[in-house]
Order: sequence, then structure tokens, then C-alpha cells
Amino acid sequence: MDECVLHYTSMGSDQIGDQAERVRGVQRFHMDTRGWSDIAYSFLYSDDGSIFEGRGWGVRTAATGPANGYSHAFCFLGADRDGRDDVTDAGREAVGSLILEAERRYGSQRVSGHRQHMGTSCPGDELMRYIASHAWEQSGAPSGAFRAMSKGDSGPRVKELQRRLDALSYVKLEADGQFGDLTVTAVKQLQRKAGIRATGKVGKPTWEALLAAVQ
Repeated sequence: MDECVLHYTSMGSDQIGDQAERVRGVQRFHMDTRGWSDIAYSFLYSDDGSIFEGRGWGVRTAATGPANGYSHAFCFLGADRDGRDDVTDAGREAVGSLILEAERRYGSQRVSGHRQHMGTSCPGDELMRYIASHAWEQSGAPSGAFRAMSKGDSGPRVKELQRRLDALSYVKLEADGQFGDLTVTAVKQLQRKAGIRATGKVGKPTWEALLAAVQ
């Protein structure tokens, strides 16, 4: 399992005061109506930071189509059926802790949104911005700590950057986690395309431009 996919559901939001019952309702729908063996998600989390176990760690999900066999699915129990923009700080802390636990168990993780695998707007723009921020690397801290990256840096954050840049086909990149000359070139091409000063360094504006480009 090398990927964490973020989802959002407003199912059962009329029972917003009893999140555990909401989870049971989602489970009943997935099993009784969809005909699946269990709830689709690995874990679900709520606006107060509570985390509910679905299928759990290391179990194939039913949430993300082609990614089911190699990913965990983390779903926010929201209430906004249209904008999906009601994720709280406590919710971001909860999903951050799940991502960090996945990395502890399975090594470096790609973090993505449901929309990057299937034709959907899920998990909403707010959680997609959270993904771009890599905020969980600040020990699960909430709300968008965009840390700069530049030539000479290395690690899983660089690897994720390279994967996203490679998807744009500016420069053929191997996602080796090393921020070298080819990565600088690809970043500059993205920045020029987005109207950002082409420094080859990555900060908040570049992450936002990259997220917008690969949606």
C-alpha cells in the first residue's frame, strides 16, 4: 500500500450529532445497496477529529476504482453537499495523523484526491489544497504549511512533486526524490505557464499552480 486517497461524504449529514451512527449508515448503504462486502473506506474522520475504522489497514478498499488494490481511503464526514469546503482544523489533524501512520506502517506514501483517479469532484477543493500543502509533514498540523523546496532537496515531498510534474509532460522525470537540474527545468516551465516568476524553486504559489494543472 503506497498511496493515501482522500474522500468526502455528506451521507447522513442529518445525523451530524452522532457521527458513529453516520458511519454505520454509510456501511449499511455500501453493503445493502451497493452489494459490497463492507464499508468502502479504510477510515473515516469527523469535524471534531474523531477517527472511525472502516476496513482498516492493509485491506483492499472499494472507494477508488483502479486504485483500490494499492491505496488506503480516508473519508471526511462532511455536511456541505455542494462545496465540500467544511473541513475543520480538527479534521485536518485527524487525516494528517492517518497519513503519518500509513507512512510509519508502509513507507513513503503518495497522497491524492478521489478526483485524480475517477470522474468526480470529490474530495472537494479544500482537501485538494490540503494535499498540495503537505501539511501532515508538520506532525499532522492543520491548515496549509507550504514549505519551500529547491535544488538539492530530497525526500518524499520531492518525489511527489516529480510525479505531478511528470504527469504534465513538460520534462520526462524519474520520481527519485532528488531535486536536481531536470526538476528545476520542469518547475520553471510550470511557473512560466502559470505566470509565476520562473525561479525553479517551489513554494505556495507553485504548489497551487501545480494542483490546478493536474486536476
